[in-house]
Amino acid sequence: MKRQQGLSTLGALLLAVGLALSGWWVSSALLKFKTGDRYVTVKGLAEREVPADLVIWPITFNQTGNDLNALYQQTQANAKQIAAYLKIQGLEKAEQSLSTPKIQDFEAEGYRQERAPNRYKAEITYTVRSNDVALVKKAMRESGELVKDGVALAPWGAQPEFLYTKFNELKPE
Repeated sequence: MKRQQGLSTLGALLLAVGLALSGWWVSSALLKFKTGDRYVTVKGLAEREVPADLVIWPITFNQTGNDLNALYQQTQANAKQIAAYLKIQGLEKAEQSLSTPKIQDFEAEGYRQERAPNRYKAEITYTVRSNDVALVKKAMRESGELVKDGVALAPWGAQPEFLYTKFNELKPE
């Protein structure tokens, strides 16, 4: 009888602990729910479209070959062709930079079954940064001239960025 009474007491104690824990869980969930509406979204007083005043145009091109030195020389020649093209387009004063080449060695890839016609592939990005957005857009439209001159432009390269940098000068009317 004592044993049965002890089990009843233990069961009642476990039930009380379970009810207390579930009450605590429900109250904390209600508290989180209530504090969730303390955030607001603020939108500006006015919305307007403004023209970009800065453009960053990454020109990505590829070159393949079997000799790394010759591959490097060809990538440098392509970079000079791009610089000459930009000068013809009137962008010689634009900030220009050339990335480090990303070299892919096809013979070092363990999963390739067949031999590639060229062992190496170099991918380089020539970046133009300018405040003359209209001039860069014109150069972008006519960039097929680079392909005609033998520069293999990568179709999956980074997209140009058109930015507006004078946010502090915008005042609501």
